[in-house]
Amino acid sequence: DAKVWSFPARALPMFQTAADPDATSGMSDAVAAWSDPKDREEAVAEWDLAGRFRRIPKGLEATWMLTGVQLVWDAREDLWVSKGRIGVAWLGEEQVHRTVPGKLELARGRAGDGLRFYLHGDDSNWYFFDYRLNALGMSASDAPFLEAIGAIKEEKRSTELEGGRSFRYFPILQRKRRDDFVDAYREFE
Repeated sequence: DAKVWSFPARALPMFQTAADPDATSGMSDAVAAWSDPKDREEAVAEWDLAGRFRRIPKGLEATWMLTGVQLVWDAREDLWVSKGRIGVAWLGEEQVHRTVPGKLELARGRAGDGLRFYLHGDDSNWYFFDYRLNALGMSASDAPFLEAIGAIKEEKRSTELEGGRSFRYFPILQRKRRDDFVDAYREFE
């Protein structure tokens, strides 16, 4: 449900730790590479002129568009982990175009691949996402965000995918998963 993403999209720019993205981040190159070929020139020109879009171009539509994420291999943990700030271009249909402190992990495993990421404003303002086995768990300090997820009927929180698989999302009600993730990284203490 696209309205769910309006809560973090509006909150992130207000984080005291939020900053403008690096103008040399290569977003123009990404827009050129990913946008629909027939809209490519116009999309790049719009981005170069305004640094945002009137409407997110075809081919770039995504629930989240993260930018400027630098991944390094952590051999000890056997996963990719981000280094530095995380750029958030948009969430749902709302453009954010801010960078915030955060951490992203990509892991491969026998049980399936996983993605966890955390966006940090301060101890009272944060978002945590944990994706694995076609399920996205979400936790946040933002009570209206969690209430919006909880208000969506269970059957609407699940989407059928190709091959008979499904994707679902749900609120993580206990803060422990977020705390365990954050405790692994000193920069959030």
